[in-house]
Formats: sequence, C-alpha cells, structure tokens
Amino acid sequence: MESSQQRDGGEGVARQEPAGGGLRLRRDMGLWSAVSLIAGCMIGSGIFMSPQGVLVYMGSPGASLVVWAVCGLLTTLGALCYAELGTLVPESGGEYAYILRTFGSLPAFLVIYTFVLVSRPAAIAAVSLSFAQYV
Repeated sequence: MESSQQRDGGEGVARQEPAGGGLRLRRDMGLWSAVSLIAGCMIGSGIFMSPQGVLVYMGSPGASLVVWAVCGLLTTLGALCYAELGTLVPESGGEYAYILRTFGSLPAFLVIYTFVLVSRPAAIAAVSLSFAQYV
C-alpha cells in the first residue's frame, strides 16, 4: 500500500496511518509557514503597545521610523539565527535543545526554568494588557 505522501506528491498537510494509527500531521515546514510563524512570534502585540512611547521619547516621526527600522533589522537577524540553528540542530525543544547541546544540562535547565517562570508569563501579561487596553 503506497502512502498518501507518495500519492499526492507531499502536498497534503495530513496523512492517514495504514495500521489504524489515525490521522497524523506531517512534520514539515516550508518557507511561507516558517516566515508566518516567525513574524507572528516576533511581532505579537508589541507593535500595538510601543509606537506612542517611541514617538514621545524620540521627538520626531523620522527618528522614530529609524528606530523602528533598526529594531526590525535586529529582529530579522535574530530570526535568521534561529532559522540557522533550527536547520543545524533538528531536535525539538527550541532554545533548550540549543543550549543543552552547547553548554550542557545545568545551563539548559536554568534557562528553560527561567523562561517558564518569568519570561513566558511576562509575555502573556503584556499581550493581556494590550488586549485589555484595546478592548
């Protein structure tokens, strides 16, 4: 029995397991899905929360556009670094997998522990505050 990936040329999102394993998603990410994922994670709600502060502290629209362009460039470079790490280290786990391979288990544990207890809740709080402000 030929697999659905061979039948449809690999274009489908899901495939049926022949041994009754159910429907499973393909573990594949193309260019557009990767760009969409990175843009969604990087932009988030911060773009809606910070323009006023940048304009107030910079004093002119031109200078604030320069700041936004420089920050966009830095974000793009960070995203490209993550894309390169993702191709070099094809393991799941994101930062944890990269730090684990590079520095060992203790630093990887400390980074992921800090991420779970501090960084992620702070990001969720920022998104919640932005949502509440706009609602």
